[in-house]
Amino acid sequence: MVLGPYTGVQTDTGSTNLTVTCAAGSTNYTIGLSGGVSANTAARTMKSGAIALNYGLFRDSARSQNWGNTAGTDTYAGNGATASVSVPIYPRILAGQLVAPGTYVDTITTASKSFTVTTTISPSCTVSATAMNFGTYLGSVVDTNAIITVTCTNTTPYNISLNQGLASGASVTSRKMIRGGVD
Repeated sequence: MVLGPYTGVQTDTGSTNLTVTCAAGSTNYTIGLSGGVSANTAARTMKSGAIALNYGLFRDSARSQNWGNTAGTDTYAGNGATASVSVPIYPRILAGQLVAPGTYVDTITTASKSFTVTTTISPSCTVSATAMNFGTYLGSVVDTNAIITVTCTNTTPYNISLNQGLASGASVTSRKMIRGGVD
């Protein structure tokens, strides 16, 4: 099950189907999913080295029914009336986890098969800034400020620099503003 890239926002992408194959007229069955690395089916964990990323596996597309391994509580039950049934597993990685770039992996086990769950976090940063407003210029020095916000994946190095702007003849030590094409 490849969950795609995680960028810090809630991720519901990626899924896999379990295929249950029964002999004709077989009895009822229950499918549980082990806890994997964390051994906790209510709060699953993928790892990249020693770093953990929390996620969940669910039995429904609304992701409201946890899929664990306690019969009658959080497992999938079938009756064996159909020879082959495809059962979807719905994943979710919650938003706001600040973890280092890497490939995160967990191994889930059913009664007879195992599968891996993976996601990748690439080094990335987003930058935003508030507007800088000097107000009305009356011939004297005017000081103002703007706030630059940088959000990066954990441990991703970054540098912030400002260019000279768009005015002709400006430099990073002597910036200019333009109005209607006039410096």
